[in-house]
Amino acid sequence: MTRQETLKVLSLVRFSYPNAYRGMTDNDIKMAVKLWEGIFKDYTYKDVYTGVTDFIASDTKGFPPVVGQVKALIDKRANPEISGTDAWGLVLKAMRNAIHNSEEEFKALPKGIQKAVGSPVQLKLWAINTDMKQMEFVKRGFIKDFEEVKESGYNGYNDNQIAYDEKTVSLLDIANAELRKKEAESKNLDKSEMLENIQKLKEKLSGNREWSAIKKR
Repeated sequence: MTRQETLKVLSLVRFSYPNAYRGMTDNDIKMAVKLWEGIFKDYTYKDVYTGVTDFIASDTKGFPPVVGQVKALIDKRANPEISGTDAWGLVLKAMRNAIHNSEEEFKALPKGIQKAVGSPVQLKLWAINTDMKQMEFVKRGFIKDFEEVKESGYNGYNDNQIAYDEKTVSLLDIANAELRKKEAESKNLDKSEMLENIQKLKEKLSGNREWSAIKKR
């Protein structure tokens, strides 16, 4: 969150609790801005704004929020108190549209679930896979990973942006190639070249954890 965005958030707080800010000096205001900007530098404006409005909507005591209270509300949204099975249900819902919109569907998931899934590419690969036995294995692995994420208290706000390295790009190539293969099958087209290219990509990724998670041994 930028300094300008911090000022917007604090303006909302000040508007909602005018009595609490009467008598504040310019120096007091500068210190408050510096504190909020520093604490929430890795958070988005949308998330902090939502955290503040969540606090205001449920406040019954009439005192303005401190940064710790807002941070707790944001982190709670990032890691909803749901079971691994319910989290998998959200993943299945995202998979319905992930073949063509994996980036958007991945970003819409809570950050704790994003961490357990791994990447938009992985979500797309799962969406393409139709082997029920493989997906049961994937489900068990995801639930285990999600429970570990919850236990760690992960919130995702200190992560760097996802780097699309060679392996990740190759995973995306496989996902797209598998999709083209399915389209060819539905149209009864010659798919020998597609199968050969997919096999080459799989061999290139031999030993990669993300691919191994859905590859049939």
